[in-house]
Amino acid sequence: MPRLLDEPVPAPVGVPTLLKDVRGLELELVEDAGQRAIWNTLVEAEHPMCAPRFAGRQLRYLVGSEHGYIGAIGFAAAALYLKACDRWMAWSDEQREDYRDHVVGLNRFLIRSMVRIRNLASHTLGKVLRRFPEDFENRYGYVPWVIETFVGPEHRGTCFRAAGFQCVGKTKGRGRHAPGNACTKEKKAVFVYDLGGDWRQELGVPVVEAYPELEVGAGLASDTWAEQEFGGAPLGDKRRSDRLVHSVNMLSRTPGELITANLDADRAGILPFFGESGRERDHAGEDFAAASRSHDRADAYATDGAVHPGWHGHQLQYSSGVRGVGCDRAQSDHIKGKRSAFARYAGGG
Repeated sequence: MPRLLDEPVPAPVGVPTLLKDVRGLELELVEDAGQRAIWNTLVEAEHPMCAPRFAGRQLRYLVGSEHGYIGAIGFAAAALYLKACDRWMAWSDEQREDYRDHVVGLNRFLIRSMVRIRNLASHTLGKVLRRFPEDFENRYGYVPWVIETFVGPEHRGTCFRAAGFQCVGKTKGRGRHAPGNACTKEKKAVFVYDLGGDWRQELGVPVVEAYPELEVGAGLASDTWAEQEFGGAPLGDKRRSDRLVHSVNMLSRTPGELITANLDADRAGILPFFGESGRERDHAGEDFAAASRSHDRADAYATDGAVHPGWHGHQLQYSSGVRGVGCDRAQSDHIKGKRSAFARYAGGG
């Protein structure tokens, strides 16, 4: 059991609600037994996971102020194996064994529950991240490369994101001392913070973008699944990406049928296929074949990047109530090529 004080740490007094009004906000590096007892007592009583028995190289900080202690932070050894972090670092098993101590875990972060100050958490993280490398080097003789931490499913990690952390995936729920492959704990989001330096060059590993893994089927039952899957697709123009999301949503309403199958019920759904100007209104009462040729000529010379020449001759443009629309052989071949290209893109080929 960690050494504790005989009494609880006193609650801070007169704490304001605005960050700029906090008097004497500072980080105290825990360096003696008295400070450690304060840190242990505070975390044991007020952190959901209580005070730990830290392993490996470690640093503790108290978040102090003229109002009293308002928080605590603790760094210690990182997880022995963590797939999400290892994938992001792109190092080999041998490199992980050799340089494991260059990744440090942010294992405790506490802002006391009676303290309600907007942006205090991210501000405090920023302060500690700026001084952590020097404090660690002074104590252990080298600067770590990466800090990792975990965020439970009940939180979004907003303060970590604001401080510059990246979410790189989720844990498996095994915990540090789980027997075998047993998943005995809740899955948590994995966040990492790159302290800088040329460690990727030293290891000879590439930069890996931080794209967190989703659970199988995650989001597919929501109304925004098409946006999650296709939003921001690199099609050269945001309006094309928006059209793709719109089209996928329409197709999903009537699986296995043409997109036109659900347009009659919602005539407004056709408008995005006429461009951003709503050109359907410009041809009210006209023969749609003539309107189509007009659109094709305009699109052939379009310079805004939003329209592919030939797309407006395709049957996906119009509901089944529209007559006189067709496309010539050249347009048809052009569109088939586009559809094949999209199929390869959507399928990852």
